[in-house]
Amino acid sequence: MKIFFTSLFSLLTQLLLSQNDFKPGSIVLNNDDTLVGQVSYRKGRIDTENVLFSYKGKDKLYNISEVKAIIINTEFYYTRYQVSYQLGAANLQDAKDVFTSPIETKTVWLRLLYKSAYSLYELQTEKRTYFFILSEKDGIKELVYRVRVNAEKMEKDEQYKNLLI
Repeated sequence: MKIFFTSLFSLLTQLLLSQNDFKPGSIVLNNDDTLVGQVSYRKGRIDTENVLFSYKGKDKLYNISEVKAIIINTEFYYTRYQVSYQLGAANLQDAKDVFTSPIETKTVWLRLLYKSAYSLYELQTEKRTYFFILSEKDGIKELVYRVRVNAEKMEKDEQYKNLLI
């Protein structure tokens, strides 16, 4: 009996941990076909490399290069972009004594926050949130914000203000 309950507990634990949090949504493929079903949206985030999509009970994993856009519950809209962004600190805890930081360039999902002639997008990573602005003239640009510690005082690099003025 003890073996039975131990096995049952183990099986239930595996099932609970392996479940994805699917939300109603759709994906737009590169050929502009739109598929409506369920999108994995675990912990309120989109996977950075892949999209797990479920249609009529069948799951399919799409690579970021196969999907142009993701819509979750008709309220969250993600678009695929290749962007460059500063990996510098945005808070005092992670700050160094210089602003210099590596630049990451990769294809990512950006969440649309505000659509206009100058649309505002967001990228959430494990370490921080980045913001981007999209315009017809300039394309997609990071709104750079980073901090450093100088003589035990926090200094801000607010380059984003130059793009907004």
